[in-house]
Amino acid sequence: MKAYFTASISGKSAFEKSYNAIVESLKKCGYEVYDHILKTNSNQIELQTDKERIAYYKKMVEMISKCDLCVAEVSTSSLSVGHEITIAVEKGKPVIAFHDKKITPNLIKGINSEKFQTVAYDKDNLDEAVRSALDKARSNMDIRFNFFISPKINEYLDWISRVKRVPRAVYLRELVEKEIEKNKEYKKS
Repeated sequence: MKAYFTASISGKSAFEKSYNAIVESLKKCGYEVYDHILKTNSNQIELQTDKERIAYYKKMVEMISKCDLCVAEVSTSSLSVGHEITIAVEKGKPVIAFHDKKITPNLIKGINSEKFQTVAYDKDNLDEAVRSALDKARSNMDIRFNFFISPKINEYLDWISRVKRVPRAVYLRELVEKEIEKNKEYKKS
């Protein structure tokens, strides 16, 4: 399992111990963690060229796409972290936003997704908070399902994607969800 970890770089001075503790807890729970924040400082970012920033952004989006879940420490407000959370939510990834229990993160209050959870912690319960949040997040992870389709169906799904600007998987998922809602026999079981 892969986890994408993000947090405010400017918040490292106050919360680096928490950042490290969250990453270590994830690793103890068996996750491979992409933790670019712990390896970066604000001076490195300021010295990046435009080309390096674009590459960094593309790598970030790629890692969010490849991860099974996104974990953020949001005690320090950060538009960049909010953007990363939004990308993860839009990609259907479970997201756990940890924050110091003495701080109320305001920016993320508007996120409305069953796959998004905020978790308050203190230094004494952080490890347990991570384990508990992971249990909840696992129940919201999508299950990959592959199947073969005919060229005609493929052509239609490509058309839907292009014309309606809906990803193929989203379209198919919505079709199945509509059928679930209509199926009285299934609802009784």
